[in-house]
Amino acid sequence: MENTVLSINWGEILPRETGLFFRHRWPEYATRYGLPFSRGTLQNLDSEGRGPEAVVVAGKVAYHRESLVEFLNALPVTRPSKKRVGAAA
Repeated sequence: MENTVLSINWGEILPRETGLFFRHRWPEYATRYGLPFSRGTLQNLDSEGRGPEAVVVAGKVAYHRESLVEFLNALPVTRPSKKRVGAAA
């Protein structure tokens, strides 16, 4: 198998008309668009300064679409292991 770089272009997946993605609605976005991470993981990444650039709107944490796309596009994408789960060693 040749070495190909795997990638996901989140800019093509996330709707352009949505300018802000609110963290409290993350479970809905994860279901609708297949976004990775749980809301709690995103909160942890934010507290460590490793999440997408955040803003606060009316007391709610949100991410500009561009910042979120940039963050998601930087995530590594790999192929699943060919090892069978539960297979004898």
